Formats: sequence, C-alpha cells, structure tokens
Amino acid sequence: MSAHMSVGAPGAENSFQIEYSTSFYPGSHPHEADADLIISSSDNVHFFAHAHTIHHTSPQMLQRILSFSPTGTKDAVVCFPLDSEILDILLHTAYGTSCAEHCIPSIDICVDAIDQMKRYGLDPHAFIRPGQPLFDLLLKHAPHHPLEIYILAGHHGLPDLAERASSHLLAFQLAKIDNEQATRMGHRYLRRLFQLHAGRVVVLKQLLLRAPEGHPVALACGAERQRAVVKAWVMGVTVVGWEIRPDTSIYHLRSVFERCGASIQCPECRHVYGAHIQQLVSDWAGTKVRMDLYRSSIRSD
Repeated sequence: MSAHMSVGAPGAENSFQIEYSTSFYPGSHPHEADADLIISSSDNVHFFAHAHTIHHTSPQMLQRILSFSPTGTKDAVVCFPLDSEILDILLHTAYGTSCAEHCIPSIDICVDAIDQMKRYGLDPHAFIRPGQPLFDLLLKHAPHHPLEIYILAGHHGLPDLAERASSHLLAFQLAKIDNEQATRMGHRYLRRLFQLHAGRVVVLKQLLLRAPEGHPVALACGAERQRAVVKAWVMGVTVVGWEIRPDTSIYHLRSVFERCGASIQCPECRHVYGAHIQQLVSDWAGTKVRMDLYRSSIRSD
C-alpha cells in the first residue's frame, strides 16, 4: 500500500508529491534512528529504510540494493528494478515483520517475491519456516491456493511449508498437474503428494474391510438374524467404495452406513452397528492428512 507526501513549501512552484510506502515511511520505525536509505520501486513508490537493519539481516542484500544506486552508496535515491509489492515483502522479511498487518499480497505477488529472494541476498530456508512472518503469510493462502503454495515449497525445498499445504490438496485431482507444474515442484515432492493420496485410500479400504462383530447370541436374536448387521455393512462398503477418495469426509461415511443400517431391528444389533460406525469415523478422522515426516523423508531421498 502507498500514500502521497508533499515535498517543498506548500503552494510553492517547486513543490511536488512523492508516493511512499505505508509501511516504510519517515518515522515508521520509531525504535530505529532516522531512515538513511531511500529506495524507489519500479512503480515509483518510495521506501524509507535503514541500511544497518538490512545489513544486519543480510550484508548481501544491502550490497545488492546499493548496486542500483547512481553513486553506489546510500546517499542517493536507489532506483530498484522491482515492483513495490515485491519490494515490500523483501523489506518486511529483512526487518522480521509481517506485511500482512497492512495488506495481504496476492498469491502471485508472494510467489514472485520468494522467487526473487536469493537474487537479493535472502535465503528462503532461513525466512520461510514455522514461526516466521513470511511462513505465516503463505499459510494464509494455503486454503485457497494449496497447489501454488505446494509447488513453491517444492521448488525452493521448503518441507515444512509443503507439509502444511498438502493437507489442503486431498480433494485435488493430481492428474490435473501439468508438466510445467510437476517440473517446478520437483519429482520428490510430486511423488510424496501421490503417496499421500494413495496412502489415505489404502487406509480407508482397510478400515472398511473390518466388518462389525455380532453380539452374544440371544433367544430373540440368534446368529442368523445378526447377519443383517454384516449385510448392512457390506452394502455401505459397496456404496463408499464406488467412489473412494483421499478426502472422503467422515460425514459421508456416517451418512452412508447409517442409511444402510436403518432396517436393522434388534436393539443390540443396532448398538453394535452404531458403535462400529463410530469406530470407523474415529479411525478415519485420525488418519494423517499431511506428510508428517515429510522433512526427513525428502532429505533421505
């Protein structure tokens, strides 16, 4: 985000306005000394920064920024070749602060900024990890742009971010991943995503194959009558198994099996059947939805 500031005496012929960042403006960091580095983005938004803060985070970043100064020093306005939204993310990263406090950048801007980090002296591995503002910013996009976040994580080798994004990809049809996306994320991350989907399907099939056991034989309900429980379960398995998916919901499971068992008459049988449905739902809810050991697995490949 940006605003305007007048420079020169009000009403004077030589006065003019400049556009400046609402995050990096004169006095925006009261705990710091006065800003001694002015950076102008490619869309002419001015950022008032502190050379020592940037140098403390990354001497290479400060050196790269000053390489665009006409004098090679901080004494002149630096004309930076990046858009203000990207520069804003880079500077917030250097300061250890979150740009999301003012405005959440789009997913495309976030991806572009992270792709530029190494070029400007910032290591993505150091700044995109749990507890870091940039990590939290990317997680805000994960529910709506999980594939973009996962591809970004794979491209830069960020397993913690990939883990978090993978839980939002259970409903995604992996066949829709094109060659460009697969190449950018890398074969290891692509394989792990397929393994997550396939693994959940296998687990659900195993859970479904555990048929409920009968209750002790009673005069009112013998072994023959109790077959209705197994029959209802098999019917439910058939319905669920027809379109089994890694993102099959517990609500769908409960609905299908309760509907298939609606005709069970014996109270004891209904209790056994209902308890088995609850066990199925609990076991499926406890099945991992992301690659928990992703980091060690990726690095051992």
